Amino acid sequence: MAGLVEVAIGHEADRLEQLYNEGVPFQAAPTRAQGVNPKGASGYRHQTYYLPVALHARLKAAWWATKDKPEGAPALAGLVEVAFEREASHLEQLYNEGVPFPPAPAKARGISRAAAQRQGEWLRGEWERRRQAQTPPDATDD
Repeated sequence: MAGLVEVAIGHEADRLEQLYNEGVPFQAAPTRAQGVNPKGASGYRHQTYYLPVALHARLKAAWWATKDKPEGAPALAGLVEVAFEREASHLEQLYNEGVPFPPAPAKARGISRAAAQRQGEWLRGEWERRRQAQTPPDATDD
């Protein structure tokens, strides 16, 4: 799922940059930029997806630069919602004749190649660190 989220957010940032900034990435959003917190809003649920930091910063910059435009969203969460809706519609048109897909099984999990690679690199480094911690120093090293 994280891979699809990454694609959807990238497409939405591209779309806003093309529409409002001649295809150029927007200037970074100010540190104080925060979206409206829909805490307690019915019909909303917090989800966690791991994204590259640069992609999140790019989307936040696009949101900040366009939040007051006709296509803008008043909150970053609103922009993410629009991005997901657009991507779902695109995939339904492309692969399912425009009809919504049936619900995914409860245990459905996708694998992001980039995330799997990062996890693999981290695990290799972690096991190497543990091996080194367990190896007694050689007496000839003195």
